[in-house]
Amino acid sequence: MPKPHILKQSEVNRDFLLGHKMKIVKRTLVMTALAVPIAIGSPANGFDKMDLQKLKLTKACERCNLSGANLREAELSEAILAYANLIDAELGGANLSFAKLSHIDLRGADLWGANLMGADFRNSNLSKANFSFASLRGSDLAFANMRQTNLGVANLRGANLYYADLRRANLHKANLSGANLYGANLSSANLKDATLEGALFCKTKMPWGEDHSDCAE
Repeated sequence: MPKPHILKQSEVNRDFLLGHKMKIVKRTLVMTALAVPIAIGSPANGFDKMDLQKLKLTKACERCNLSGANLREAELSEAILAYANLIDAELGGANLSFAKLSHIDLRGADLWGANLMGADFRNSNLSKANFSFASLRGSDLAFANMRQTNLGVANLRGANLYYADLRRANLHKANLSGANLYGANLSSANLKDATLEGALFCKTKMPWGEDHSDCAE
């Protein structure tokens, strides 16, 4: 009969270490496999740092991703940001006067006290953004989505709100004197103590009903 092979201590240690390493490799592979679907399924959050740098250097960043970016008190007068994503961006006290902001997405953004005089917001999404105490004097907000937007004490004197959607917007103490409200929907807006002197009303949906007082006969 052949002699049975007796394992030496070194062989036992080697086999133990090899088995331990295999367990670690398997565990790593399993964890990686579990993590991959999460990485693939989760959208990228936050702004693009290259886009932010481009904006600061050139004041032009069309279609850029600046969501959640901190641009408080930024000097961006006449900036070009058409079609840009600024969801939840911080723009309190920023100067965006006469900026090109058509089709911009500013949902949930904070623009408290910002200077937006003469800015172009046509076809933009400003839903749930904070414009309280902001100056929007002479700005173009035609076809803008301003549902549930906070415009408390905002200056909208002479602004163009042609067919803008202002349902459930807060316009408490806002200045809308001389504003163009043709076709605008303010049917469920808060207009308490708002100034409406000289505003144009035609096909305008107000909380008290449709107003055609300035329609041409």
